[in-house]
Amino acid sequence: MAKQQATHGGARKGSGRKTNAEKGLEVRSRSIAVKVTQAEYDQLAAKAERDGDEVSSWVRNVALAAH
Repeated sequence: MAKQQATHGGARKGSGRKTNAEKGLEVRSRSIAVKVTQAEYDQLAAKAERDGDEVSSWVRNVALAAH
């Protein structure tokens, strides 16, 4: 089974969902990458799970709140 490609804005083709751009929301188009050890990733993942979030979303929220 082939994976569907994600479109800009998060909705998958054929999902019937509107993309963020179609909803009039700003599309995230910039990325920041960091390298962490497995132990560091495990710590981040545990904190994200505790807060009911995905690791990438949790890290984004923490980084933006640190201003």
